[in-house]
Amino acid sequence: MLRVASVIGREFTRELLIDAMGGKPHVSHALERLKASGLIQQTNVTAQVGYRFKHVLTQEVTYESLLDHQRRSLHHIIGRALEHQHSHGTGEHAELLAYHFARAEAWDPAVQHGRRAADRASALSRFADALTMLDRVQDWVTRLPDNAARCDLVADVLLQQERLCETLGLRGRQQQIVGELITLLAPRGASPRLTLAYLRQGDLLTLLKRFDAADRALSTALRMSRERGDAALERNALRSIGLLRWHEERHTEALAITQSTIAIDRERCDDLAVAGDLANLGVIYKSMGEYSRAIACFEEALSIPALSEDPSTLVYSLQNLANVHRSLGNLDRALQYLRLGNET
Repeated sequence: MLRVASVIGREFTRELLIDAMGGKPHVSHALERLKASGLIQQTNVTAQVGYRFKHVLTQEVTYESLLDHQRRSLHHIIGRALEHQHSHGTGEHAELLAYHFARAEAWDPAVQHGRRAADRASALSRFADALTMLDRVQDWVTRLPDNAARCDLVADVLLQQERLCETLGLRGRQQQIVGELITLLAPRGASPRLTLAYLRQGDLLTLLKRFDAADRALSTALRMSRERGDAALERNALRSIGLLRWHEERHTEALAITQSTIAIDRERCDDLAVAGDLANLGVIYKSMGEYSRAIACFEEALSIPALSEDPSTLVYSLQNLANVHRSLGNLDRALQYLRLGNET
């Protein structure tokens, strides 16, 4: 029992130990013996009765006494026991589950829980932790059978890593990941993932002010999306091209392209996307000095109820609306919208 507990970790619960040992009836008695021997101590007496190894060295030596195949087997058993205990919500335990299944060399569940752990870390704004977890997941994916499904999974993990690098400002690594994506996917022909890879490459090159290269990448993404009849990807490609034209100060072209994205999103009845398009349109009008039209765009975007589902676009609209009023010399209105954005 001490060996099983050592695989769980420095701390463990009685319920998990019972689950991992198949519900053996002597667990409670054995725990009392281990407490009396001074090897473990009880940490709480709530619904989840908890214990810990009194000395970390005891746990480490006990764990090291296991043969490799015993460790793998026990990690797998503990992983399944954790899944069983938290079957209705394993999100907060995803990192622990990924650890146990990886140590068990059960790569499918390790990848599954690892990606969920990364998603949870991102949702908590722990972006560096999320990226570290995805680095582990990427290694685990290479242990899976080499087939088309694995290729798709590698691409999905790379796309997740690229977004995190974009958030963290890791431009060098972002460029490397996009290059890996295109190298991986291009031999298989056009696909939504390859289209997205070219789209990400174009956005990055736009930010790096490599406008000609960005134009080529985004034109490729637009062509692929249209060939596949994928309206959502076409809209995204057009949005990115509009952003590129705005950076190039080709405002009239940026305006026409953004208006076409609004038409696509209205046809698809995607109110949240329409709100984002209107915010982009307002920024373009502001750059052109057409402040009244910019205000109308931002106010229309803010009037769309779906915008409450996207706080980042909501704040983006409020801040830009504040900037327009500041440019007009209306500092009280500007301050009002900045405060609303801050409260959001």
